[in-house]
Amino acid sequence: MSETTEKTDRVRHWARDVHDLAKAKGWHDEPAYPRRFQMVGNIAGEVAEAWEEARQKDFDPKRIYFVSPHNGEKWLDREIARTAVGSANEPKPEGFPVEIADVVIRALDTMAALGIEDVTEHTVRVMKENLRQRTNPDLWQQLCFLYRTVGRVLSDVDYDDSPAMTRENLAVTVARCEAVADLCGFDLWAVVAIKHAFNGTRSHRHGGKRA
Repeated sequence: MSETTEKTDRVRHWARDVHDLAKAKGWHDEPAYPRRFQMVGNIAGEVAEAWEEARQKDFDPKRIYFVSPHNGEKWLDREIARTAVGSANEPKPEGFPVEIADVVIRALDTMAALGIEDVTEHTVRVMKENLRQRTNPDLWQQLCFLYRTVGRVLSDVDYDDSPAMTRENLAVTVARCEAVADLCGFDLWAVVAIKHAFNGTRSHRHGGKRA
């Protein structure tokens, strides 16, 4: 299997799975297009959370920690965290890699929700074309580029006739997240799997959130 085919299959798998879960959790009970600003705003919110993680004094770009739903206690080991919180609960994964994975999850879900054709193949092509971005050693600049790309998505969805540009910039959003993950040294798609598994344990609309 070629690298491109493998990446296409992986992105297709996650685009399908995250969107199916989002529908099951009630996030797509209403038509997508009227909610397009909410969806893109949520992507921007995840970038903001990643930025806040990067600002912390003890920042570790590869660190994932797990938080108790009871008292906020934190653990670095997932299985220890699960034992501590009990079988009826699931510790929430947090940390910089998780926030970057959240950007990807929301971008892929938005692509599927808006019904953009050939989204996964296009995403892979754009990711390949943006390999040059990964040589930039400045994390702050990479995060600013990510902000800028999400801003372009927001501009795209403001127009009824720009699905191609929306697709392009959502794809670049995923590409930039891969660039950040490569720069920081973590496996983006493994972290997506961790956060997606946690999302499966959450309540309807994560406790009744509006967006």
